[in-house]
Amino acid sequence: MPVGVVAKLNPETGRLQLQPGDVLLFFTDGLIEQKNNENDEYGLARVQEYLTGSTEKNLKTRRIELLEGFHTFRNQTPLHDDVSLLMIRYKG
Repeated sequence: MPVGVVAKLNPETGRLQLQPGDVLLFFTDGLIEQKNNENDEYGLARVQEYLTGSTEKNLKTRRIELLEGFHTFRNQTPLHDDVSLLMIRYKG
């Protein structure tokens, strides 16, 4: 159950069949809702595009690259929310 969400939330459950090497990314909404100085949101599409890129890199490198891209996008725009993320690689 998500933390800090309204009481009437009806989350859906499901199952994933992970393959060795698959990466899971969990993040707070501060990542995708961050705006730049042109009032554009970072958005889920940018995160998805990043995830489909170089998948062989270690998770520390991938995390750094994701956050560097995020900060480049927002430029000097102040953070409007927390930005937290967790990456997990399934090894099988």
